[in-house]
Amino acid sequence: MRVLVRRLVRPVAATIVGLSAALYLAGNREPFLEAAAATAPASLAAALGLGVLYWLALAAAWWRVQAELGGGLGFWAAVRVWSLSTVARYVPGNVWHIAGRAALAKDAGGDAVAALTASAYEQALTLAGAFIAAGLLLPLTGGGPEYLLAAAALPVGLAALHPAVQRAVVHRAARLLGQTPPRVLTLPQLAGLLGLYLLPNVPAGLALAVLGWPTGPAAPDAVGAFAFAWAVGFLSFFTPSGLGVREVALAGLLASGLGGAEPALLAIGHRLVLTAAELALSAAAGISGRLAARVL
Repeated sequence: MRVLVRRLVRPVAATIVGLSAALYLAGNREPFLEAAAATAPASLAAALGLGVLYWLALAAAWWRVQAELGGGLGFWAAVRVWSLSTVARYVPGNVWHIAGRAALAKDAGGDAVAALTASAYEQALTLAGAFIAAGLLLPLTGGGPEYLLAAAALPVGLAALHPAVQRAVVHRAARLLGQTPPRVLTLPQLAGLLGLYLLPNVPAGLALAVLGWPTGPAAPDAVGAFAFAWAVGFLSFFTPSGLGVREVALAGLLASGLGGAEPALLAIGHRLVLTAAELALSAAAGISGRLAARVL
């Protein structure tokens, strides 16, 4: 009974969030269309380009993690594997993209255990990077003393470096494949990787700033707000990819003084732009893989 409940929670939550978003957009169709029409084509194109850079930065960071673990994938092979698998995050269950990544890595000549372990590390490092970016930037935005609370996110992000967290990550990854746990990364290795996972927040935040220009948030505000909202969405385990939760958190931050005439619409538009960029990168990875196979 408990297993059945756990399996149903995520699909039901995703359905509720999807319906709520659809009803919100239906009730605010005219403001949303007006906001879309007011967005300059150059701003939209720039936001899409920055969105692609965001996903590429995440793919590059994952490549580096699996390389540190002896995964054996070259850069472009790793980018293709990551990009093709990541869209499976939207399938209820939140494990299909990780399982698919391990299978694709093995097909590409890499090590499945290293790929799976790298994906487990990825979860902790991405969350750590988001919390640290938010903790560093939000207190500097001038939005009020309440943003100083974001500095409390810094220790949460740094907790990913603790050896106990690492052991839990690699042991869980190994159990999923029934393999011997790989080695734990050293603190210097993790410190370098954490720096890589700070970087993706920059193009994603800049995409928000560009999309909301000229009334939207400034660049540092946008990067900090995105990072914090992403972390909140990630921790909402019942929705795929933080759908709905991230937008509520982001709209709340924007409405609290960061900027944006229509915070909720800007938050939804930002999600749509990043999703379009993700699908574009995944399609490009699929096409490049087929072309490479034909050449060989």
